[in-house]
Amino acid sequence: MRKLFVYSVVLNVALVLVFGFIVWKNGGLSFIKETFSTFAESDSQEYEPYYYDRVSTFEQNKNLINRESVVMLGDSLTDSNEWAESFPEVEIYNRGIINDTTNGVLDRIESLVSSEPGKIFIMIGTNDLGAAKSVNDTLKMYEKIISEINKRSPDTEVIIQSTLPVNEKMIKSERNDNIKELNSKLRTYAEQKSITYVDIFSVVVDAEGQLNSDLTHDGVHLNDEGYNLWEEKIQSYIK
Repeated sequence: MRKLFVYSVVLNVALVLVFGFIVWKNGGLSFIKETFSTFAESDSQEYEPYYYDRVSTFEQNKNLINRESVVMLGDSLTDSNEWAESFPEVEIYNRGIINDTTNGVLDRIESLVSSEPGKIFIMIGTNDLGAAKSVNDTLKMYEKIISEINKRSPDTEVIIQSTLPVNEKMIKSERNDNIKELNSKLRTYAEQKSITYVDIFSVVVDAEGQLNSDLTHDGVHLNDEGYNLWEEKIQSYIK
């Protein structure tokens, strides 16, 4: 047993020395940082094919966007509306993606800010909460998105739109308490950072705190009447 212990110690020491030599030969601490960075990048989020198709299209058309442009950023709630038809007087681009999350938005941020649009209206988070991500984690990702926009395109005005409620009776899932909490924290964050916050939640919610059943066909997404209310709420901010 003693010999086995000695062999084990010698082997571990040898392994440490070999590893130390490799690190020293490849640049020391910078090698370690680069290695772990590579591991982190390889653990990237996987998305549905539609996500990659949309991002590819956005990349191809990013040069159409300029400092006079308005970008609508978000998930299926944004993706499903014809914003350019609703606001023909404005150069407006739909950058919503069905099923997108805060991670998805952050991963495609470059195509959004490289052309330095005049305004970005953002609504994201309901899919994060629907996938059981915590309110605080969703908020942290939101803050990273805003930070990246401010850093890469400092002249772009960001408008945070509140996350919309769902109709829990229709989707058989509870989410509205977390949505309300997220919106409250987003409002506080916007006030602290002097960012415009627009409350869309209140114009589509019913007396029971649910997404008004008259404004949705599935409990999550809006119908034409619902989008009309959304558009009326942001009209003064678009121009």
